[in-house]
Amino acid sequence: MVRAKLRLQMFKRNRPFKVKQSNITILENTGRLKEKLENFIENTKDLDIKTKYNTFEELLNTRVKSNASNRKEGIKWLTNETKELLRNRAILTSMAQKTKESRKDIADLSKKIKSNMRKDTKNTG
Repeated sequence: MVRAKLRLQMFKRNRPFKVKQSNITILENTGRLKEKLENFIENTKDLDIKTKYNTFEELLNTRVKSNASNRKEGIKWLTNETKELLRNRAILTSMAQKTKESRKDIADLSKKIKSNMRKDTKNTG
């Protein structure tokens, strides 16, 4: 007679990264985007479809970039060193191919960022 046990292993799933925005910033961003779109409609009445699409795509890309930069630069209590570390980590994480070395670099940068942020909060508060 053979006895056996079945083991079920549950794999740990990563939590999805979500940026929380307040209602005020969402309203401001939608208001600005609405103004830009109204100006876009008026400015591109006489253009062909392809150029309209390209300018529309540029408009959306600039809005996304400006929101990201406003958010990062809005944290006033961070020192320039910490902001530079954040930029470096963002560059490393945006790379398409991630090797073991790059992941180690990201982990090291994250540890430095965490310790620097703790120091920054102690110094300001």
